[in-house]
Amino acid sequence: MDVVPQAGAIVVRATATEPQFLIVTAKNDPQRWIFPKGHVEQGETLEETAARELREEADVEGDVVGEVGSSRFRSRDEDVDVTYFLIAARTGGRSKEGRQILWLPYDAARAQLSFPDARTLLDRARSLWSSHENH
Repeated sequence: MDVVPQAGAIVVRATATEPQFLIVTAKNDPQRWIFPKGHVEQGETLEETAARELREEADVEGDVVGEVGSSRFRSRDEDVDVTYFLIAARTGGRSKEGRQILWLPYDAARAQLSFPDARTLLDRARSLWSSHENH
């Protein structure tokens, strides 16, 4: 069974008080809150895919800080392995592709996310961001 590679973005923006993280609604299920992600296109690196999906799904431009981790799950009839990257936002974003977007502080974002593995990835992303910010 082939595993389909995807890449995703866990996006953070600094604010005066605390960092905020971006979450989006799933295209096929607007009740579910997830991180932007999608299929790798021919010739793309995983980082490039994460950045492109972020632009397509939330109209955000940013800089890759580092790799956060991956999540493997079954989607319809395929096994998917998504590698997530922490991206520091340079632009604010807006709803695209019929999705809603939210910028939330860590605790609120963690509570809003629909899947336990997404919460684990958010924990790792926050820790990576803290070490990045303090250098």
